[in-house]
Amino acid sequence: LILAVTTWFSVLSFSKWILQSGGTPLILSSVYFVNENTGWFVGDVGTIKYTTNGGTNWITQSGSSALYSVYFINLTTGWVAGPGGLIMKTTNSGVNWIAQASGTSVTLRTIIFTNESTGWAAGDGGVIRTTTNGGVNWTAQTSGTINSLYNIYFISSAIGWIAGTFGTILY
Repeated sequence: LILAVTTWFSVLSFSKWILQSGGTPLILSSVYFVNENTGWFVGDVGTIKYTTNGGTNWITQSGSSALYSVYFINLTTGWVAGPGGLIMKTTNSGVNWIAQASGTSVTLRTIIFTNESTGWAAGDGGVIRTTTNGGVNWTAQTSGTINSLYNIYFISSAIGWIAGTFGTILY
């Protein structure tokens, strides 16, 4: 009986979403939280918003063009990706964003890091870029597809998956 009540309460408490205002009418593409209070979202027209109170309030940070993905490895260091091969990095929680040369001009739709040095970005045309020095240098990886790639997930620096259009799954 206790297990059934606990299970029912857990399902009930996680089945309700609360609408929060992001302070923008624009399309929001990606959200990432490093803990229950601190997170960022990105979207159209260079939208970057930051919260330190779980989304009750959002602070505008500067971006340049449409952004499709955001990823932080800690409270201060993160990356965003977007059109034209755009990758930007921050080391001060998004106060300043510095462009990194990705080596591609295609839209990058997803970015992820497994630590401060090792990361991947992927996007249109099956493009994959990887770095082992925090984004100072990005190099091409062969994907074997021309399908657009939309999401990357890694469980370690050596094991990951990428999902994309037309049922594309890379391992």
